[in-house]
Amino acid sequence: MTMSTSTKKLNIVYLVSTPLRDISGGVRVITYHIDGLLELGHTVEMWVPKGYGLEPYFFTNTPIREVENLDATNLNKPDIVVLCDPSLLGIVARRRKKPGTFLLLQHDMQYLYEVDETTHKVSPLQEHADYLRTACRIIVVSDWIKDALQARLGLTSFVVRNGVDKALFHPDSEPLVRSKEPVALIFYDPQPWKGFNDVMQALVGVKGQVPELRIAIISQGFPVAAEVGSSYSYTFPVIYFNRPDQRDMAKVFSSASVFISASWQEGFGLPGLEAMACGVPLVTTDSGGVREYAIPNTTALVTPPRDIPALTEAVMEVLRDEKLRARLSHSGLEKAEQFSWPSSIKRLVILFRQYA
Repeated sequence: MTMSTSTKKLNIVYLVSTPLRDISGGVRVITYHIDGLLELGHTVEMWVPKGYGLEPYFFTNTPIREVENLDATNLNKPDIVVLCDPSLLGIVARRRKKPGTFLLLQHDMQYLYEVDETTHKVSPLQEHADYLRTACRIIVVSDWIKDALQARLGLTSFVVRNGVDKALFHPDSEPLVRSKEPVALIFYDPQPWKGFNDVMQALVGVKGQVPELRIAIISQGFPVAAEVGSSYSYTFPVIYFNRPDQRDMAKVFSSASVFISASWQEGFGLPGLEAMACGVPLVTTDSGGVREYAIPNTTALVTPPRDIPALTEAVMEVLRDEKLRARLSHSGLEKAEQFSWPSSIKRLVILFRQYA
């Protein structure tokens, strides 16, 4: 008797094209996918170019296979191949003849749709649009990306939202920073569209009115040192968490009076949701994917991207109003409860079996 397609265990490969030396949200999403699929009994590997593997401090469950030459690798053996970058579309379109090919899109940057001004090349999504319509299914992490793909390229996609790892992200009564003064927590990322400079400019204004405010910065792989403040022309002292152990993230988040995200664009914005899961009031820009969980004036205070005065005022409002902080904390916790990795992985498996 053959095994039912609804119970058959799948052989799944996630293809990654770039060095994974940090623990960014996108990398963590991939590993949550893989770890969840492994727990359900499927055979899963992450294939990376040789020398591009992850640092050992990050995870233990995700099997890594370093591939010398992807173009010479048998891509027809796995039941499912998940591309984690559109740049891989050309190779997979040439090499894989089986069904069960997926593209995982976690962001919605302009370069995905526009012609490169330097090389005059069309984007991978434009170049391989026919392949994406016929032989490769697209998985996205938010309705925002889904709507953009449909509007700009006429491409259909399936939404599999990110979850919250409740074992790691929850309110913690023993924060790493014990402070009577308010603490503003932000992530450091040097890419301009992440809005780090916008946050720092806003915090200069906040510090002018709340001089006792302490600033805490998390870096998840990007080099960061004590002099980052002076390099951005800011002189106030800063608390740094450089590559904190993932098991300490609840304690890090629970140290904060407010978590601030000022990205110009985010496909989802996982740290904002994880802050909410730790009971931390959220101030965020309306960067797109955050709409999955950041409901203005309900679960978060939301400002336009790159509007530093509005961001400054929102942070001030949270710091000044104890009742507002309590309300955002409570509503954020309730909203975060709706996001579950096991539920997301079950949705993935349904898609994989449908198209394998």
